[in-house]
Amino acid sequence: MQTILYTLSIFSLILFSSLEEFFSEDQNGRPTFTVIKQGVPKSCPLGGLHLIEGIVRSANSEEYIDVYIYLQNYDGSWTKQEFKRKGGGVVKLDLSSCNYTGNYYALADYAYNSGKRMPSVSQVKEKHEGQGKSPRFRVTEKFPLKECEEGIVGTYFKQGEVFTPKGEKVEVTMYLQKSDGSWRKKHFRKVGSGFIPLEVKGCDLNGVYKSRIVYVN
Repeated sequence: MQTILYTLSIFSLILFSSLEEFFSEDQNGRPTFTVIKQGVPKSCPLGGLHLIEGIVRSANSEEYIDVYIYLQNYDGSWTKQEFKRKGGGVVKLDLSSCNYTGNYYALADYAYNSGKRMPSVSQVKEKHEGQGKSPRFRVTEKFPLKECEEGIVGTYFKQGEVFTPKGEKVEVTMYLQKSDGSWRKKHFRKVGSGFIPLEVKGCDLNGVYKSRIVYVN
């Protein structure tokens, strides 16, 4: 049975997040970590994930910071990777595998913080499974078009993000509303979770969209 989900342009979803709830203390003052560059390995035509770089943001430039990244594999297991750096800045990751589904979680804390409670792999797996069994989609980058005629503001849909619980193949159908009330339809396919280039633009698009996502064989 295909799973179908419709979303509106106001839909907000964090697909890849840090695991703050695993910490026993307040998060104020803790460093944060975000993946800033990722892609799909060229050797993986059917999926996979390549995390290239991340960035640590820290208020204390003299302290060492532990970064933990948890990555889901296609067999349902999870892989934990650890990094360390002094203070804030870019972290070279170079984590690449055709076995990665695209689902991952990342967090950071000061190395000296003996009270930190980094989640175990089983805890991460349990949290991930709690997100449900349905795929999801959202637009992550959308901008007004500057090249339209004076008085006309179109829309540029640049990028979207797909979540699949186990790295399944999905098809996303976007319905983009035009200024006259009619709709334009676009189709996209994606294997696994992650960003998907949209590259749809038009001076006749008002920015409102609906989407439908289904599993495909």
